[in-house]
Order: sequence, then structure tokens, then C-alpha cells
Amino acid sequence: MAQQGEASIRYSLRELAGTAAECVSLLPTAIRLHAEDDPGFDGVVERCSALETRCDELVQSLRRSVADDRPAFSETYLFAPGLLELAYEVDRIASECEQFVAELEAIDPSLSAAAETSMVEHAQRSAAACDRLSRGVDAALNGEPCRTEIDAIRVAESSCDRLKYQALSDADGTPGEVLLIREFAVTLDAVPNAIEDAADVLGQLRAGGV
Repeated sequence: MAQQGEASIRYSLRELAGTAAECVSLLPTAIRLHAEDDPGFDGVVERCSALETRCDELVQSLRRSVADDRPAFSETYLFAPGLLELAYEVDRIASECEQFVAELEAIDPSLSAAAETSMVEHAQRSAAACDRLSRGVDAALNGEPCRTEIDAIRVAESSCDRLKYQALSDADGTPGEVLLIREFAVTLDAVPNAIEDAADVLGQLRAGGV
């Protein structure tokens, strides 16, 4: 029974990390389609919302499995409290994505070409970082080192910080429009911050096995 529970938890964690990564991967497309006033943007918003909901469902499933089975993946240095903390942090990634895209839809800011370029690159780096996180989770669950993935995520987050400041400096328009663009840049930057937080938890989970 314990083995069955652990298998279910492994599946849910992998699915959660992969679903969050797919959610982040939508951001570059969302920014481009919004800037082009493309009707396809609505479909991206809906997909992002569906993925965030799926992440919530997976976290709830993990909570039930951990409560029922109290797993201890001793061979991989992973333990129940840390597994849930990791799940919560990964779920936060999808929540930050959904918030950014929803605000983009609701407020409909006008982005300069320079600000759009910076934000698209920011989103692309975030997507690459979340893909590395998904691979890191998979490695940890297999009892393999994930330090390379964690280090790459930290580098990506630093790059995103630089791109955020670039987008802020590229903001153009009336004072109100500039303030709005800056708020969007900060909201977008919450995504790689959440990815790095999840990577930090993953590193702690691995204890001496990173």
C-alpha cells in the first residue's frame, strides 16, 4: 500500500511540475498575441486558466496521498513535509502566470515595441527555467542529482531581473501608461521568482543528495 501511495505521489509531482512548465511556456505567446491584438489571445488565457486549475487539483491530490500514506522516499532523501512545500511552490508558479495573463486581458495595456521585446524575452527565459525545474523534479524523484538544474534556474532568474529593469526603462507614454507598464513588468517578474523559490525548496529536499 505504501509503495502504491509513493507511486501516486511521484506521478502527481511530475505532472504538477510539467503542467506548471506548460503554463509558463504560454507567456511569450500571450504577450505577442496581446501586442498584435490577435483574437488567439483569448484562447491562451483560457488555456492558462485551465492549467492553473489542474495544478490546484494535483496539489489537492498530493495532500490526500501524503495524509493517507505518510511516505518517506528514503532512497531519494525526500520526505513528506518537504514534498508538500515543493508542491505549494510549484503551484504558485502557475498562479502567478494566470494572474499576469488575466491582468493583461482585463487592463489591456499598450506596450511599446521595446517593452514588448524585453517582456517576451523575459517570458522565454522564465519558460526555460521552469522546464529546468520540471527536469530537476524528475531527477530528484529518480534519486539523481539536480544541482545543475537548480543553478541554471538561479542564473535565469538573475537574467529576468535585468530584463525587468530593461522593460521598466523602455516604458513609454503618459505617466499613467508608464506606471501601468511598470506594474505589468513587476507582475511578470513574479513568475521567475516563484520558479527560483521552488528550486530552492527542491535543493533543500535533496538534503545531502543534491
